[in-house]
Amino acid sequence: LAEERRPGTFSGIWAYEPVIFPSIGPPTPPDRDPGNHLADGAARRRATFASRQAAFDNYASKPPMDVFDPRALDGYLERGLVDDPAPDAPAGGVRLACEPAVEAQVYRMGGRHAAWSHLGEVGAPVTVVVGDTSIPGPAMFAAQVADRLPAGRLESHADLGHFGPMQAPDRMAASVLAAVLDAAGRG
Repeated sequence: LAEERRPGTFSGIWAYEPVIFPSIGPPTPPDRDPGNHLADGAARRRATFASRQAAFDNYASKPPMDVFDPRALDGYLERGLVDDPAPDAPAGGVRLACEPAVEAQVYRMGGRHAAWSHLGEVGAPVTVVVGDTSIPGPAMFAAQVADRLPAGRLESHADLGHFGPMQAPDRMAASVLAAVLDAAGRG
């Protein structure tokens, strides 16, 4: 979206399963929204934990974070949790840095943009990276996004899910580096 609005902002873009869906008409007005299971789940998300270790154990034990590389999950929680200053919180207690209601709103609004209609205006080289395309969501449209970009290139990692960078951080870092070097003309 930034490159569409301000061409030249980026010399190259690496995007893992960008949240860009085909335009099917004007966005649904908020008062007629049919619902969003991701937003509903985020709104119900547990917000506090007795400790950072308790949060790690919780997330590592169930989808989608049970497939995260432990280093990636540690990094995610390092900034995703803050000390809980609530008077009734246990010593060492933590809470999510992003409140569940805020995350839910991000999911509600995530696809409400016109990026699809303007992909042809993005001049920067874009590496669109995709995991398993049989999983409903952004992966299903990644090839179409890459095709609509004048300098788009699709890279597939069928063994990864939507959180591929968290599953295989070393492989994804190498992919980012290759894309950056390619965009800089040194690859």
